[in-house]
Amino acid sequence: MDDIRKQVDEAIAELRCVSRHTPDDSRRLFEEAIAAFERREYRTCTDLAMEAATSLINTYGYLVSTDPWHLLFISAQRSTLEPQLGAIIEKQAGAMLRALRNNAWEATLMKVTLGEADAEEGLSLAKTAEDRCRACFYAGARLVTLGQREKGTGYLMECFLTEVRCFEYRLACAELRELLDDG
Repeated sequence: MDDIRKQVDEAIAELRCVSRHTPDDSRRLFEEAIAAFERREYRTCTDLAMEAATSLINTYGYLVSTDPWHLLFISAQRSTLEPQLGAIIEKQAGAMLRALRNNAWEATLMKVTLGEADAEEGLSLAKTAEDRCRACFYAGARLVTLGQREKGTGYLMECFLTEVRCFEYRLACAELRELLDDG
């Protein structure tokens, strides 16, 4: 376990935000959201991820990246939200699924994040190592959120072992570090 912990720490140290399609303002907000997630400050992460997601849509006028949305939904599931904010996020989840209806892969990943699809459904559509990494992260994060730590850790380890340096890999490293520390 110490060897895995050391590898996780090394991976976190070398990674910068690896996000698909983020301009400077959105990147800064997204980096701050990731840092809050890594510190387990889920309420702060929720706010920052929402700002990053909104900034991307305002900049481009359409959905460019689902990364901040995934982070938003995961952190929102892990925090206590005011009813009004919870309703907004629930509405956004529905809108996100509608926006992704023509992209089976991204829609399935979002469904895994939201608990509307299981890990195997996501993994069945994975075509590349990066796809597998992403599917494993979202499945693992969802299971950890639900309190199924052992099963979730298994998926997070699978993500980590792909060694694909993507956004989800970075979050998997942060999750594993905490899970390994908590024993």
